[in-house]
Amino acid sequence: MAFENATLILFGVYCLGGGMAMSFNPPRMQRLVDNFSDTPALSYLTGAIMAPIGGGLLLAVHDFDTLRRGLVTLLGGAMLLEGWLMMVVPRTLLSATKPLIGNGALMRAYGVFALAIGVALLWLGHS
Repeated sequence: MAFENATLILFGVYCLGGGMAMSFNPPRMQRLVDNFSDTPALSYLTGAIMAPIGGGLLLAVHDFDTLRRGLVTLLGGAMLLEGWLMMVVPRTLLSATKPLIGNGALMRAYGVFALAIGVALLWLGHS
């Protein structure tokens, strides 16, 4: 199995889990984001883990020769950027989620969207 296929499958599994959490239990996700932003060590550690993983993905795949490689390149870049932002300005980054987490119906809708993305990534990774 190609590296980019395995990466898409892993991100698909991640999106399915996140989508289910948002769809089935929005109040828990609201508490999670609130607690996360109130814990500086946790947000920094998350960023310190995400940034190198995103950088590693970019080292492994950094082109747009195929759809799969392009998606992995974008995912790696997004992880690197999000990791840096989590280390440097976590409250600013997490404040962007406030409209989403304040509305249970909107969070459920986003959860369904994340589930659809997860299914698409799994399909791309397996095909």
